Amino acid sequence: MLIIGHAALPINLCDAMIDMHEAAPFTELKSINEEHEGHFIPLHDEDQDKAKFTNECGVTSYFIGGTNPDFNQIMEWIDEFVPWGDDFETIAYMQILHYPMESYMNWHKDSADEGDTGTVIFNLNEDFTGGNFHLDGHTITPYTGSMVAFNNSTERWHGVEPILTGERYVLSIWFAPPREEEQESMTEYDTLEEDAPTHPKTQLKL
Repeated sequence: MLIIGHAALPINLCDAMIDMHEAAPFTELKSINEEHEGHFIPLHDEDQDKAKFTNECGVTSYFIGGTNPDFNQIMEWIDEFVPWGDDFETIAYMQILHYPMESYMNWHKDSADEGDTGTVIFNLNEDFTGGNFHLDGHTITPYTGSMVAFNNSTERWHGVEPILTGERYVLSIWFAPPREEEQESMTEYDTLEEDAPTHPKTQLKL
């Protein structure tokens, strides 16, 4: 599966998430797994859901977990734009990523995230050169507000070209299977009122 949505996210929300990333303070880490972005141990446990750090590829990641107030704000902004389907029901974690000039993301499969069901990437700006996203032989040029969604990230090669000029911002969201007790409640369309929206609400994996 590969879904591409052009102008999926309004520009004002894209700008708000860039500001959110810039406002977040950097986090002291005990360690970071350089083989896969996002696997880290903060020095203080309370920073787990709000960690911000720069990886070996030069990309700065702002990790946003369920106890972080920014999580609920982002969900309020994006929930209606997330694709439908079982692969995109339960969020494992999300990050706002900043790619400065000459940073990149190596070609990789998400082997460290074996439980992932889907990945959604919202591009937050386009005033840069380079930085195209690659997935299974497809080259995808990022535009402000555009969305890329795909599944089976543990089996599919993907990466980001080096940024040649400017800087690139994205919101990346990884999804996981819902807990068994949540599955029925998240797909009960028959309980919705007639005028209620039919898009199932995205859940957080606890």
